[in-house]
Amino acid sequence: MKYYRVVIKGENYLLNISGDVGKFGFLATRFVKAGTPVEAEKIAKILVCQDSDLRESIVNEGNGPPLLTLDQLKEINPVTFYFKKKKKDWMFHSEDEIEKAPMVQV
Repeated sequence: MKYYRVVIKGENYLLNISGDVGKFGFLATRFVKAGTPVEAEKIAKILVCQDSDLRESIVNEGNGPPLLTLDQLKEINPVTFYFKKKKKDWMFHSEDEIEKAPMVQV
């Protein structure tokens, strides 16, 4: 097994954040252990989809499906993996005002 840092890009997510609904995109970083890069991508996407905070905020009824794609994938050493494996980085941006809104790290 190898260790990977995987960045997943989310697009077309209609989210309810503190009562305000808006269209958002994001980058989500996950650290995974997998046999191949393809497997690492699949695992990272599953982890993002299973995030309870994200799932509770999605309100995409009839506005097209949200989309997850691979943004970056890098093999990392085992020490880095063990120190960061539980870390979940999110960077959200508004797709409604894409040119006005900077990326916000959560």
